[in-house]
Amino acid sequence: MGKNSPFITAALSVILLALSCRIGFAEKPIVTDEFDRFLVTKDTKIGDILGKVKLVFENPLKTTWSLVKPVPGGDRRKYLKEGQLDATEIVEIDADTGQLRLKAPPREIPANYYAEVRATNPDGWMEQVLIIIALPETPKLEHALDIFTQRAEGGGIGFYATETVDPKKVEYAAEVASALLSKDRRGTGKVTGYVKERHAIMTIFKTFEERNTAIGFYMHRRSLGIRTQDLEDEEIIPDYLRLGGPRDLRRDASVEEITHLIHEGGIKKAYPGVQERLEHATQEAVKRGFYKPQDGLPADSFSDEYLAFGLDIRYGVRSQRSYNGMPLTPENLKTIDPELYDILSFLFPTREEFFKEMGWETDLDHAASARYDKYNIVFVKEVDGNSELFLAQKSSGDIVRLTNTPSREESFPTWSSDGRLIVYVGGENENPGIYVLDIETGSAKRVIPGFDDAIPSGSPDGKQVVLTDTASKSIVIVDIASGHKTPVPHDAERGSYATWSKSGPHLVFEGPGGIFCTDIDGNNTKRLTSHAGLNEWPRFSPDGTKVAYAAGTEEEKHLWLVNADGTDARELSKEIQFGDAYPAWSPDGTTILVVGTAEDKAGIYEINVKEGSKKYFMDGMMPDWRK
Repeated sequence: MGKNSPFITAALSVILLALSCRIGFAEKPIVTDEFDRFLVTKDTKIGDILGKVKLVFENPLKTTWSLVKPVPGGDRRKYLKEGQLDATEIVEIDADTGQLRLKAPPREIPANYYAEVRATNPDGWMEQVLIIIALPETPKLEHALDIFTQRAEGGGIGFYATETVDPKKVEYAAEVASALLSKDRRGTGKVTGYVKERHAIMTIFKTFEERNTAIGFYMHRRSLGIRTQDLEDEEIIPDYLRLGGPRDLRRDASVEEITHLIHEGGIKKAYPGVQERLEHATQEAVKRGFYKPQDGLPADSFSDEYLAFGLDIRYGVRSQRSYNGMPLTPENLKTIDPELYDILSFLFPTREEFFKEMGWETDLDHAASARYDKYNIVFVKEVDGNSELFLAQKSSGDIVRLTNTPSREESFPTWSSDGRLIVYVGGENENPGIYVLDIETGSAKRVIPGFDDAIPSGSPDGKQVVLTDTASKSIVIVDIASGHKTPVPHDAERGSYATWSKSGPHLVFEGPGGIFCTDIDGNNTKRLTSHAGLNEWPRFSPDGTKVAYAAGTEEEKHLWLVNADGTDARELSKEIQFGDAYPAWSPDGTTILVVGTAEDKAGIYEINVKEGSKKYFMDGMMPDWRK
């Protein structure tokens, strides 16, 4: 026996993977998650076989077939609606074979009848939608394309749309195809050539009902010699990709469906070696749980869906999701799946190139920053013994991982005043210093070398940071752009952990025996507190009128408040034992996040400033609140 071709080997591997994923689990019958449609005409006789419903995956257990009356909204894709005709009144299904027979003449012609088909075995059941289309006569081949009155072309792909589809959406979809194939055109042009040769067509319908019932087109599709993929008007959302996939917009399916057409129509034929690599990457992603094929998806479609899934990440619309704590950003994809990253880089333009082709250059920054719009807290968390930066949304508790640097510790993150940058300390093992992470690009840059044991606090304009030289206990202000250092000659004997007021040119810092306040030029130094023992971690309130700090002994420290002029010091919470308290004020000044332990549970707690009440927030340390 000769050797299998790469395609056969890859396809067999995917099928075996799909089957192996089910070992040890209930082997319920799997049907399509879409629908099957069958035709009835005036010439169809009672008892005639209309066709057969089949399982997507072979199943060793006996399957029993039945019909279920349509329930509006009862199916996964919401194809079933109020007012639809009931297909169970005119057809029946053979319980053993899945064959459909006409049992009664349709009372309305032309009309569409709906139901669900249920496949059941001892391990469970699954349903799919059934559509019976009743027409006066069988549609003719020569009229198969009459439904499409709008035509366009993009990148060698044809776009055929029905009359009621928005013409601007047809034009947009064609532009997306052209942009996706721009790298291929600049290179070998092989994919574009095969797409043209195989007559790849994107058919666009106004609604799913129009698509699902266009049997006059679908029954003759193969005879037409074209390769097609479907879209609906409501699935095309031009602003979604441009704005970085905001949650308040419906997801745009254009890139996904066009990618399927490019993959099936061109990539597989042009680059069989790349396809084999993609099949392998898909298998590994399924094993790791990074990619989870939906029920009803045929095994030979896994790689097709995985390619589109990866391209979504490459173009920045899945960044609000994460895998093992890492946001699904274009930058992180290289770490999560380097093989998929390389395949996408070979086949498709970069996000920047794609945006340029679409004429969206001015939207690049907006789309990138939209990934993290909902997150308002940055904090540090231990991962495998290493400190990494994370973001959290206060209202939901959702978190995403920002950094993945096993060779470098990250600590003491603070937001810039505009919420675009995070300044933090990176060091201990590699390139110690003060780093700035740009939320819009995901890139981190060391802006100030050294100071690996310092604690940065940004100026209100984001151009400077105040740092403490822990060795000399001196305070310096450093210009981020130039690195120029300016000492702060305050009157206290020494100072550490200085933080900047967001409301004026003032600093608050730890000094000998108390908390001190000074102007940024070192003038008007004033002691604010003088507790016996430790006075630590001072932080201005957002309006600059109060300072939160920790006071006590190493064994027992509590959170305190004092006015910025040193009056009215009061203990805010006795219920939490603080280590390194690191208080972080909410933008409205009503809540403070602190790091401590209460009732043997360590982590970040939120303290109500007015009442002093506490509430556990999450595991982590060193929080800072986005302004």
